[in-house]
Amino acid sequence: MGKVLDAIRQIDQLAQQNKAVFLLAMTPLLRETGQPGSRDYEIKARQRLLEFTQSEKITYIDFLPLFNSVTQPKDLYQDHIHLNRLGNTLVSEQISKAILEFVPKNIKEE
Repeated sequence: MGKVLDAIRQIDQLAQQNKAVFLLAMTPLLRETGQPGSRDYEIKARQRLLEFTQSEKITYIDFLPLFNSVTQPKDLYQDHIHLNRLGNTLVSEQISKAILEFVPKNIKEE
C-alpha cells in the first residue's frame, strides 16, 4: 500500500500546484457490505488510508458506512464491484455535497 499512498500524495501535490482541489473517494466491494463485512487486511488498509488522508489533510470519502446504512446494499450494485444507476446516484450526491463545501460562500449565494 506504500506505493498507493505515495501515488495519492503525488496526485494531491499536483492538484495543489494547479490550484485544484483533490477529493479521494472509495466505494466498497459488495461483499464488504453487511455481514461478515470487510476482511482483516481490508480493515487495516482502510484504517491506514484514513490515517494517511488525515495527516495529509486530503478530503476522503469512505462509502462503506453509507452503503452499510442502506437496507439492501446489493441494490446499489450491478455485480460484485460495479455500481448500478442507484449506486452511482448515491455516490454522485455525496461527492456533490463534498464539492459544495469547497465553494466559497460568496459564489454559492450568486
